[in-house]
Amino acid sequence: MKLKNLIILGTVFICLMAVILLKKNITPEIPVKEELYDMIPSPISLDVIGECHVAIKHPPTPDGKDMTELKFKKEGDSWILENVYNIRVNEEEFEKFIEKLDDLKGEFRSDKKELFEDYGITDEGSVHIILRGTDAEEIVHLVVGTKKPDWGHNFVRDAGSSDVYMANKNILALLGFWERVIPEEIDKKRWINLDMAGFDPEQIVSVKISDGAAAGNKNILNITRKLFGDKKEWTAAQGYSFKLDSNKVMEYLKTIRQTKVNEVSDPKETEHFSSSDWILTLGTAEGEKITFTRGEKQAADAYYFKVSGKDHDFIIPLSTFKDFDKKETDFFDKNIFDLNEENVKKLNIRGASKRKKYTAIKNIEENLWETKKGAALDNAKVKGVIQSLENISVKIFPERNVPKKNVLTYEITKTDGQTLKFAVSKEVTIDEKEYYCLKIENASPKYYIENDTLKNLNAALQNLS
Repeated sequence: MKLKNLIILGTVFICLMAVILLKKNITPEIPVKEELYDMIPSPISLDVIGECHVAIKHPPTPDGKDMTELKFKKEGDSWILENVYNIRVNEEEFEKFIEKLDDLKGEFRSDKKELFEDYGITDEGSVHIILRGTDAEEIVHLVVGTKKPDWGHNFVRDAGSSDVYMANKNILALLGFWERVIPEEIDKKRWINLDMAGFDPEQIVSVKISDGAAAGNKNILNITRKLFGDKKEWTAAQGYSFKLDSNKVMEYLKTIRQTKVNEVSDPKETEHFSSSDWILTLGTAEGEKITFTRGEKQAADAYYFKVSGKDHDFIIPLSTFKDFDKKETDFFDKNIFDLNEENVKKLNIRGASKRKKYTAIKNIEENLWETKKGAALDNAKVKGVIQSLENISVKIFPERNVPKKNVLTYEITKTDGQTLKFAVSKEVTIDEKEYYCLKIENASPKYYIENDTLKNLNAALQNLS
């Protein structure tokens, strides 16, 4: 064999040996024990532990911090995050985490401290999970490596021990780290109970919204739940011509109860609420008051928000606040005049011009609609007029000048003899939007309908003619 070939073969051999030695030095040793080790021998549960401390240790940051923490602490029958404004913990999520730890087992990998760096499991650069009993005594102290053998496992050891195991769980993923451990990205929200308020909607008997002391404490909404015979119904403190829909009120209360928030804020920053102009107060059957206070804007589309009984404040988006901000008219019965084809006996309608008159009289025996002179009308078209009246929804704007001239006048006689009279005024601009006043005979306050509602009324009448 030529010298040149020998040199090439020798060079290749040396390179191969170098690669083998390099891999041996950078790859953690293969298992020398086959059995699975129970990382937490004694059973643990939320009943056994009183504290859970998760500490991610890292090089000091510019402000001097060398760890990022989550401090779970039992307080009575509940759990709080002690280092996040003592906010209540999402116990369902926390219990799952503890159950996973309780079932933690490991396959032995190494007992050499010089390999700690390879596993990311040094004391100063790893994740520490410390559990203490209800007597504050430490019962578990695990050290979890920041480097992973694969996507589904972690390296783990007991604090004070050099024995490293490959765990049967991805503990870092349970903490919200699916790829790399980035301390400042620790997901605190997953551990927080983000319910805005805990109450039973069925126990609420009063709902009041005021504009706050800064604006004079005027009531925007004031309704109460009372017993009428054997039925509970919601009524407004101010007398209205229309009944409240109790189902709408209950849906409103359920919306508040089920609202989850995305962010919490420091309750010590009280300046956000110094000039609040919106306060919701819920009263319970036992006399308890639950108040919701809107503070100043935290951003263009978010508000600071405070709930009584909470040790922290919230930040809620504008869209959520809009779900809370209601007036009595939002709870009116859908069919405010309680009209339907069966209970209407006669319709007398006049337009802006005296020549535009519409009359429909029900021939009850024949179940037909007729004109004043007895000519048959199209039943479906009369039904369309009645449906346009069923779909009227109103708003209230106090202290507005109402045009005297009307564009429509209605006189409706029901089968029970009741007569309903109301008129629709010419347009009036309110908050840069066009409305029409609904003038109900012998009724106060004044009600307003939107332009689309008037269009529907006119369209039904045009179809009838």
